[in-house]
This record gives sequence, C-alpha cells and structure tokens, in this order.
Amino acid sequence: MRVGRSGRSLSQRRQEGRQLGQEGSVGLEPVDLVELVGAQPAHPVVLGGRGLAVDQRGQRDAEEVVSTDGLLARQPAVDPYLHAELLLDLADQGGRVGLAALDLAAGELPPAGHAGGGGTARGQHPATAHDRGAHDDPALPHLYIVAVADSAGPGVHLVRTEENVDEIEALAALLGGRAGLPVLLNDLDRRARRTLAPGRAVHRALTWDAADRRDQRWWPQGISTSADASDTEDVEGRRMLVVSWYAKDLPGEPGAHQGSRLTFLDLASRRYRHVLLVVPAVVDGRLVLEPLRVHAGGVVWCGPYLHIAATARGVITCRVDDLLRVPDDGAGDAGRLGIDEDRVSSYGYRYVLPVRFAYRAVTGDGLERLRYSFLSLDRGVTPPELVVGEYGNSAQTRRLARFPLDPETLFLAEGEDGVSRPVVVDDGGAVRTQGAAIAHGRWYLTASTGAWVPGSVYVGQPGSFRRHRWATPMGPEDVAWWPSTDLLWSVTEHPRRRWVYAMKRSWFDTHGG
Repeated sequence: MRVGRSGRSLSQRRQEGRQLGQEGSVGLEPVDLVELVGAQPAHPVVLGGRGLAVDQRGQRDAEEVVSTDGLLARQPAVDPYLHAELLLDLADQGGRVGLAALDLAAGELPPAGHAGGGGTARGQHPATAHDRGAHDDPALPHLYIVAVADSAGPGVHLVRTEENVDEIEALAALLGGRAGLPVLLNDLDRRARRTLAPGRAVHRALTWDAADRRDQRWWPQGISTSADASDTEDVEGRRMLVVSWYAKDLPGEPGAHQGSRLTFLDLASRRYRHVLLVVPAVVDGRLVLEPLRVHAGGVVWCGPYLHIAATARGVITCRVDDLLRVPDDGAGDAGRLGIDEDRVSSYGYRYVLPVRFAYRAVTGDGLERLRYSFLSLDRGVTPPELVVGEYGNSAQTRRLARFPLDPETLFLAEGEDGVSRPVVVDDGGAVRTQGAAIAHGRWYLTASTGAWVPGSVYVGQPGSFRRHRWATPMGPEDVAWWPSTDLLWSVTEHPRRRWVYAMKRSWFDTHGG
C-alpha cells in the first residue's frame, strides 16, 4: 500500500481536487397501503475467470401475502413526553389510528398518485436520477453473473488518487489545527428522541429533532456504526452511528448546492452533530473550499477512515482525525462556503471534514460502469471486505460487489499495478435496493416502495432472495449490521417520515415474506 504516491503534477492534483467537488413531533395519520410489486425472476449466468457457463432458471423468489397485523412494531419504552404527544395527536384526529406513524399536518393525506411506486422511485430527484431509477418498471428477467476477479483483465476496479495532504494541512493551519473526534463528541449540539416507527421488523427507533425531521434541503442516505469502525464496537468509549446526507437545491436558490454531510450520533445520550464535507484545493496559489457534491448513498466507518459512496465516480474517503472546528472568531458568512483571507465560511457549520482521497471508478471495455450507490462492511470474512452495490429498476443492472481490505492499512487491497479489484461481482440484486449488509454469510437488502408505503427487506443470496414485505418504514436507505447485538440499523429519508431504526436480524429467520 502506498499512502501518498507521487508523480502527478501540481496542475493534475488541482484538477483532481476540483473534480472531487463536483460530482417535529411524530403524529399519526391514516395511510392507504397498496399491493407491492413482486420479486424479480433471476436467470443465472456464472462467469468464473475467463470461462462461461449458463444455467437458465426461471425460479421466482418465495413470496407470501402478509397481513397488516403488527405493522407498527412493538418497541421498547419511549420518552413520557412522546406518549403525551401521541395522545394529543390522536385527540386531534378523533382517535383515528392508521398503520404508519407520519409527521403530517392535521388532515393531510398522501397526494394523489403517491400511494405506491409511481413517478420517481423512492421520491428521488431529477438531479440524481442516474443514481436511483426513475420508474418502477414491470418485472424483467435479468442475468445473475458471478465474476471472479481476474488480474489478467481490467474489468471493474478502483484506483486510489493522490492524497490531499498539503491542502488539508493548509486548511488545518488556517483553523488553528485539527480538532479530531474527541472534541466533536464533547460538542454534540442536537438530540434525537425515542419514537415509534412503522415496519413489521422494526425493533427500536429514533427520530431527529424537529428541524431535521422536516428539512427539505438535506436527505439522509447512508449509515454505519462504531461496530464497523472498531473491533470493540465503540469509539472513544461510545457506541455511535454515522449517517450521510446529500443536499438538494431549494426553489429560488439555483447553484446553492451545499453538497453532502455526515452526522455523528451517540446512542447512549442520543445527542448528535452534523459535519459538512468539504474539498480543499489550491487554485492559482490560493486555498479554496468546494462542497462534496455526491449522493452519499452509503457510508462505511472503518478504523480512521470514512468511505462515502459517490455513484459513478466511485468512493470518496475522509479521515476522522482530519476533523476541523471553525472557531467563532474565524467564521465567515453562514450563507456560503469559501475562504476570505483568514475567515472560513462553511454554511454555518461549526465542524468540517475535508476529503483526503478518492477511489476512482474504472471499467474495462465492453462492461457497463458500476454505480457505487451504497456501501457496507463485512467483518465476517478475512480480510474484511467493502461491500458495494447498485440501485436500479428492473431494466438496469443491480450488481453487488466485494472489495477486500488490506488488514494492515485498512485501505482497499491493491495489486502490484496499484489497482483495487473486487473478489466477486454478482448481478443478482433486488429492484430498488437502497442498502445491503452481510451477516453470517447471508445478504440483507433494504428496498424502497416510495414515500407512502413501508419498504421491504430481501434476505438470501444474490439471485435467490426472499422478500419480506412491509418490514421497514417508508423510504428505507442504507443498512449496517451490528454483530454483538445482532441488529440491522437503517435510516429513512423522506421529510416528516424520518427515522433511524434497528431490526432484529433473527426476526427474518422466524417470519415469512
């Protein structure tokens, strides 16, 4: 592994830096639930090395019709204040209770045409249509491909870029040095609440503060845990979650894209804080800051590194030790991002985390570019593997890949040519998959059914999944497994229906689809 490879000119490094930057209370309302689309058939084609074998199987995933009983899962005791709020909400609604816990104005119902999977899948936005499929198309057969990495051919691979060492050092010097994670964890300024969430498999749920639940700009996407980050499953003595968000331009603010951010959440205190992701670069001899404009559909916290999914561009990596604090006397305009002499403007964020390097996605001739839509970490194999996957509708590829890590450096393992190749690429994922985690050798995929219907979890192996309908709240995103507690943690994205929730993995062993 080479931590800081040389050989690129200053102008090339500047160009890489510029490219990196481009890319309330919970109430109850009735919700109409519709029949969910069936699972997709899989026709396997096994590709090993350079050989090709074809086995045409038309077997469908096992599915069963589920009742609505137990959709709102039994969960641990919640704050007494929440009980009072729920009673008030019920009184306002005349005692009517629906199947889903939504944060809606009194009398508000889902808009016409939004009961199921019509329109953009999972409520995605045109600016990111390449990352999330645009339509819930009818089921189409697809190929199930197992491609064992072959060093003789390029295939799908990642190439690590030069590290932004000089740029990060200059930014740290401007801000008075690095703060690091301990300082951040002692300065968590918001608090999540225990709450209820819809979903047959939901065991425990939290919700953000009122502003974050309703925010139309920021959309939660990826999730990882301190169990990914450390063998002891804690960081600085705390059990933590980290969630990635991407920003959407608001009406009347063209060009004001704030990029992406991370949220560090302490599970014991439920306190959390947002950290803005930034790309430092030197342009014409001046240090500049740009937002990290990626969908951030997945995040993995592995040792000192945070890997963020960047769709067609690959994976963006930050180092936790690079966390920087913007002091009051050095803060600039809260409405912009940039550097003016000795002042740093960071959209009002107290903490920023600069991008250290990227794993640039490369695809060989004749292959469709892999979309790095979501990420997770599999610690059940040696060495551990970075799990990546594609969001796709029934007409798109839905590949799942695994990249081995170097156990010494925790970088992706590289060949002698400096290239990181996956050990396996499976084209057997489920339609509208938002996240994938591996536990005890089995895959667990979260899949969205739009903004108004609870989501699904697919369990099994690529090409042979069993679908568990209505297992999650509406709008599920990425998923991560916590080994010691055997919980699957996930997050939902839609405003007024935003939860951070856990599911018992064993629940899927004892319940049908």
